[in-house]
Amino acid sequence: MAEWSNALVLKTSVLQGTGGSNPSFSAKIKTMTDYQQSIENSFRILTGQATIETICIALTLHFQGEDVPDVFPIFFIEPDAIPDLDQIDTMIDHFEFYEEYEKCAWLSDYKKKL
Repeated sequence: MAEWSNALVLKTSVLQGTGGSNPSFSAKIKTMTDYQQSIENSFRILTGQATIETICIALTLHFQGEDVPDVFPIFFIEPDAIPDLDQIDTMIDHFEFYEEYEKCAWLSDYKKKL
């Protein structure tokens, strides 16, 4: 199996208009750093909000109208792995920094079940 954390990823870019206060995931990934994107991708997989396929589709939408290079999503936690407590804590710290407290609450509940 490929090392997801070592996969080629998108570089950050500035987005003109992100869809208001609630941008789509494909619009959101255009302004994320690789680290932010990896945590967001892993969170979406853990919560069942996305699959690897839907994340790949969002990446290809980033290149709409351009030649699509061979890009792969990056994950903080491998999609088929069970996260350890330190990884969950790191994700919580990340989302606390960005004041995404609903995600922190979900991760805290998830951590209790591990």
